[in-house]
This record gives sequence, structure tokens and C-alpha cells, in this order.
Amino acid sequence: LARYVDGLGLEDLEGCERTFSKTNGLASAVHYSSTFHCCQAIAGYLAHNDEHDVYQNLTTMIFNNYKQALRIIEEGKKTLPRIMDDLGIMDVSVFSTWLSEENEYLTAHSCEPEEETLHMEYWQKLVNLEASQ
Repeated sequence: LARYVDGLGLEDLEGCERTFSKTNGLASAVHYSSTFHCCQAIAGYLAHNDEHDVYQNLTTMIFNNYKQALRIIEEGKKTLPRIMDDLGIMDVSVFSTWLSEENEYLTAHSCEPEEETLHMEYWQKLVNLEASQ
């Protein structure tokens, strides 16, 4: 998950999200196309997007992101110590510990428990048996 990549900021993947959102418009045009023509249309669209949309707006986006980052850092310097004090948190190192613990927990629970899976498989077999009779 992106959440566990050190240095990944608030908006690092928003560009990907915007790109995928824009390419959704191609779906109707390539729905019945061959794989080759679908890939060709996507490549052509992205090339056009690079030439006309992305680079023209890049300077403004970088400048606005820089201003936003400075504002977040400044507000965080004031807000974080206050919130930590309210919650009784003495050291900022606890945040990386919590993040690590959360990552370990989610990794350990990334698939259904075996017992639950067996229950569902058994139930599905009963449904199939009933339907076959």
C-alpha cells in the first residue's frame, strides 16, 4: 500500500488517479476494438495528453503543490504538538511504531481466515446440492 512507502506525500498518486479518470472516456470508443487497436488508442491518447495537457499545466501544479506543502508544514508545526499533548503522546516516534504495527496487522489479515472460508465453501455446497435436487 502507498501508505507504507516512506516519503510518499499527500498528492503523489493524484496524477495517476487523474490520468486513469481521463482514460475512462476511451472505454466507449474501444469497447469493441481488438486488443491491438485498444492499446493503440490508449497510447495515442496518452501521447496527446503528454504533449498538450500535462506539460502546459506542470509549472502551475508544481508551484501550487509547493505552496500547499509549505502551508501544511507550517500548520503542522503548530497543530501536532497541541494534539499530541491532548492525547498524552510524549514522543513522535510512536507514529512510526503505530504505522509499522498497522502494516503488520493488515499484512497478517490480508486473506480470509481458513475457518470462515471453509464455512462459506460448505454453505455453497449445500446451496448447490439443494438446487440440484
